[in-house]
Amino acid sequence: MALGAATLLVGCPGEGPDEGEDSETVCVEPPADLAVPFKDFDGVVAHWALSGGCIQTSYAPDMKDALPEFQAALAAWDEQSCSDLCFSAPVESTVPADDTSQRRVHLVSGRPPGVEGYKVQTTLTLRLSTGRLLQSVIYVDTARAGEVSRGDWLTAVGKALGMGTPAAGVDSVMTREQPQPRTALTGKDLETFCRLYGRPTFCGN
Repeated sequence: MALGAATLLVGCPGEGPDEGEDSETVCVEPPADLAVPFKDFDGVVAHWALSGGCIQTSYAPDMKDALPEFQAALAAWDEQSCSDLCFSAPVESTVPADDTSQRRVHLVSGRPPGVEGYKVQTTLTLRLSTGRLLQSVIYVDTARAGEVSRGDWLTAVGKALGMGTPAAGVDSVMTREQPQPRTALTGKDLETFCRLYGRPTFCGN
């Protein structure tokens, strides 16, 4: 059965330099005591470096009608006082979704190549050697856009931030349970978010 909430795909960037790469260290050993896990790849934690300033956000022109829901989900994560993480105001963009030269969370219509049956899908592009996120793209199947709930939007942005999927029964907006029953972030979600992006950040950047 296809999930309505976001599912993660991983993009692997090239080996060219990126901002701060020379001083960047690998972020490893995600904590085992969190009900909602960090997203990690062979022990390397996926994360945004807050030293780069606010994360840019953008949307494809045909997603303009979904902008209020996108903005509300961004704001729900952005407004947490435990962290200095912030998003820029979303701007309309015709830059292709696969262009990873921009450090951003980008909203588009359609589905990632080879993926079927999902209302919302979040993909990540990260430097696998360190875990630093370079871009995230949120895909919305416009044929099912009316089925996307507030909880689905929150999940999609949470995935874009590197939040993982908890075990069944955990009270979290990141759950795989369908239909998505939660419309707000829970204490479990915030515990993980604040551990990853609090002061200091878990990854130290």
